[in-house]
Amino acid sequence: MKQILILGAAALVFAATPAGRVTAPIAVEQMASINVGDMAPDLAYPDPTGKTRKLSDLRGKVVLLDFWAAWCGPCRMENPNVVRVYNQYKDAKFSTGKGFEVFSLSLDNTKDRWTEAIAKDGLVWPNHVSDLKGWRSEGAALYGVNAIPATYLIDGKGKVVAKNLRGAALENALKAMQAKYKAFFHLACHSDTFGSFGRLCVLGDPHGIINYGRFYEEARAANGRGSNGSGIK
Repeated sequence: MKQILILGAAALVFAATPAGRVTAPIAVEQMASINVGDMAPDLAYPDPTGKTRKLSDLRGKVVLLDFWAAWCGPCRMENPNVVRVYNQYKDAKFSTGKGFEVFSLSLDNTKDRWTEAIAKDGLVWPNHVSDLKGWRSEGAALYGVNAIPATYLIDGKGKVVAKNLRGAALENALKAMQAKYKAFFHLACHSDTFGSFGRLCVLGDPHGIINYGRFYEEARAANGRGSNGSGIK
């Protein structure tokens, strides 16, 4: 059921919250409230060149869905951290997929300001989209966004695993997901319960042939059957 979130009547201008976010100055129509554990609804909007980019096209990777805008001060302040984390983890391997991507959905109204901010802040990832409807963005309504920056960390299966990670919290979450992968890969290399995966690890997966999500699930199941007593979950 659609819900209408009515913000304070006195909110006539953009207001920064104590947590360093910018809230909507208008009543924002919310179609849903997406929480941790939910499957992330798909998004499909044009990038600055007019090409439609879909969130679901990134399935198999860990994705940071980032709602932001050029006029949002807290968003612009967080951008250097997102750029740093993206450059560090874009080729990393995680327990549910291979690689890290950012899918940025802008709540801008004008294309020029949007593209200028992308260039100025060095947002080097390709997945930038917007319907240029500002706070009336259909994507924001779909996710129940009424303050930005708003972020959703999505695993390789399309499930939301964390919300509103900023600063060190974003990198810590990725480190934890990466650590799970490394733990199972190490276990496969030192156990006879994982069959062909044990042989692949010797080669280091030079051709990128491992399906990391399937590997994680099979390793987890085998660990439950095995006798090594590692207790890794």
